[in-house]
Amino acid sequence: MEASTISIGSKINYNESQSFNLKMNDNNNIKLNISYNENIISFEAVEENDFPKKEYGVIKTLEELLKIDKYFRLFDNLKEVFDSIKIIISNKNLSVIKEENALKLKIKNPLTNKEFFIKLLLKVKDVKSEIESIIPYISSLNNKINSLENQIKEMKIEFDNKLKIMEQKYKEEIRKYHEKPENFQKKNFFSQSNIVKLNEIDLILSWFEKKTKFC
Repeated sequence: MEASTISIGSKINYNESQSFNLKMNDNNNIKLNISYNENIISFEAVEENDFPKKEYGVIKTLEELLKIDKYFRLFDNLKEVFDSIKIIISNKNLSVIKEENALKLKIKNPLTNKEFFIKLLLKVKDVKSEIESIIPYISSLNNKINSLENQIKEMKIEFDNKLKIMEQKYKEEIRKYHEKPENFQKKNFFSQSNIVKLNEIDLILSWFEKKTKFC
């Protein structure tokens, strides 16, 4: 999301957010979202490969960031902090470490090369919110199933149409074959026989055809 400035009367509120795709130390993917306004900066992360997805977060003021590391003394406001963290991430100087109930953002101070950490705690969800988080996933699976069912139906219709065309061609060839005078006479001849069965007549006639072609 691009930077936006919202004016409310004579007061100006700055608000901006941006998402980043990062890897944790176990190569699991997370989506990190950082946002701020004039009072707080928020760090939120979601484990992309987990189901249900685990969410982590922490909110800090500029004063609280100063207690984490002296690096934040460089900045007069949270917009400057936000911009600096974007640069740190783009330079790959931020990584994510997973703990039992938290994620730690390991940040390398670009001035001293020393590392400091911002801890994001696991958000505890109640049963209702867990169910609500599963519903979109189930809905997505249902959409995929419906899509596959539609594809199968379309394939069956296409197959049935091709089969009908083949059957029609086959019937047409049989009709043409029986309409040939020589075949008609042969068929009549064998139909008088007490030895040759009706279902064997076409087979015997095919032998005549092969012999004629060979000769």
